[in-house]
Amino acid sequence: MISLLFQQAFRNLFSFFTGLDPTMETRKIVVWQHAGAWLGYLQEYPDYWTQGDTLEELRENLKDLYSELSGGMIDGARHVEDLVVS
Repeated sequence: MISLLFQQAFRNLFSFFTGLDPTMETRKIVVWQHAGAWLGYLQEYPDYWTQGDTLEELRENLKDLYSELSGGMIDGARHVEDLVVS
């Protein structure tokens, strides 16, 4: 029972401070502005860049790109992952 209460309290605090739903999946992205356009890529797929006229458009394009890459729509997609060595 205490564990359930703790989980609910954590979700509430997380949502309050971040404005995000703690059940939402997130990914790290790298973004920058160059020559009037926004460029970026997903950190786990650094070989696949996309762009947008605005930061919001770039984020939407990155979401689409993630769906394609993680869904196997792009054959041979290379990605970065962690390796436990000890």
